Order: sequence, then structure tokens, then C-alpha cells
Amino acid sequence: MKQFFIKCAAAVVIIIVSIILCVRLAGISRSSDNIAKNTAESLSAANVHISTDLIDTEPHKVCESTMISSIDTMSLARQFLGRSIKKISDTEFSSSEGTFSVTNSHFTYTSASPKFAADTRSVSASSATNIALRLCDEYGIDYADGATELSSVDDGYYVSVMKTLYDLPMFNNALVLDLHSDGLHSVFGVDFRIKEGTDSMREAKSASDALWEFARDCTDPRRDTIVTGLKLGYMLDDPDRLETKLRPVWRIIVENSTIYYIDA
Repeated sequence: MKQFFIKCAAAVVIIIVSIILCVRLAGISRSSDNIAKNTAESLSAANVHISTDLIDTEPHKVCESTMISSIDTMSLARQFLGRSIKKISDTEFSSSEGTFSVTNSHFTYTSASPKFAADTRSVSASSATNIALRLCDEYGIDYADGATELSSVDDGYYVSVMKTLYDLPMFNNALVLDLHSDGLHSVFGVDFRIKEGTDSMREAKSASDALWEFARDCTDPRRDTIVTGLKLGYMLDDPDRLETKLRPVWRIIVENSTIYYIDA
């Protein structure tokens, strides 16, 4: 009998704790919704319009880091061109598969003829990312900890495969696959690795503060600005250099596809 009452008491405690947690979570959710709603309404008065669904109200930790280019020219050339390659110069190579070149920290592979991944024969908005990742597999490119983004270009798509830091994308530390209706035309980009600095974490600027800074510094208050994308991530300060800084930013995309970066 004593054990029965102990079990009942424990069950009651669990139920009470669960109710308290649910109430707190509901309160947090309502608070986040209010922040997003108030931000959107205030910005609208300044002719900057954004859906509340785009406004991230979660706190984030970020850091500044030193990055160094990790391109191994010969190894990367062989990944794209195969082992039977012809060396044109220290930074240019060719084979029956196409050409490969490196300029400072940037590389470019151009296929000799448009190439599809195995078992794929067409490119669409719904298939482009999957095709790009299959091609990464075929070229031996590790994208396991990366993030992907799709953008439209004439007669095809760019699929960016971005490195990440603490699950946040490095927007310009990426390789880009240029896919057209007839297959892959080229792959280009950079490949930086972390040298130091990731241990010094701090609170990121809030999305609301970043949006207000954007409204103040980047828009004309006499005209409507419609924000279509808002995302926290990182930017290489100067990807043309072999060593550069990585800084946290809020990326803001507006209706005409113009992109702005606000320090986070």
C-alpha cells in the first residue's frame, strides 16, 4: 500500500511539472510571436515590410574567427579531372574531363561537356539540389556538415554547398555547381578552414536589431522595401586572400533579390 501511494505521488509530481513546463513554453512562444509581430508592425511604419514568419526571435551564440584557404591544387584537380591530367602551369590543368584552374583562393572546374549525375537526365527546381549532391559524391566532395542553397540562373540553377560553423552557414565559403538543362557546366568557389578564434563565443545581435539597422542604413523611407529572406550566418571578409577573417552577419534579401549583410 505504501508503494502504491509513493507511485501515485510521483505520478502527480510528474503531471504538475509537465503542466508547468507546458505553460512556460506557451508563454515563451507567445512572447516570441509578440516580438516578431511588434517588429514587423514597427518596420511597416518605416515602409519596410516583412512576414513575421521570417523573423528569428531565438538567441544565438556566434564568434569571430581567422580562416585560411585549404585548397590543395593538385589534389582538387585530380578530383575533377581524374588522374590522367595535363599540367599547363602550376595553377592550370586539363584532361578529357575538362579544365581546372586556381586563382589565389578561388578554383574553377569547367566540364568538357555537360555532365549529369548517374541516373539523372533533367534539371528542375525540385531535382537540382539532389543532382548537385550526387555529383559531389562522384567527385569525392565531402558535404556532410554543409548547407545547400538553390538560386535560378538563365537556363538552369546554381546550387551552393556552403560550409557551416556551429550549424550556421558560411555564405561565401562555398563551392557552386552550375547546372543547366543539359547538365553540369562548371563548379567554382573557395575552400577555407578555421585557423583560430572559435572559442570566444558571444551573443549575436538580434534579428529585430539587424532589421532596424538595415531599415536605417540601407533603405529609402519614401519607398516600400519588401524583405523576402532573413538568415543568420557568417561571411568571409575577403575571400580573394589566402587568409582572412570570418564574421557573423544577418543576411537580408529583398524583393528584387538584392542581398544585404548586417553585422551580427
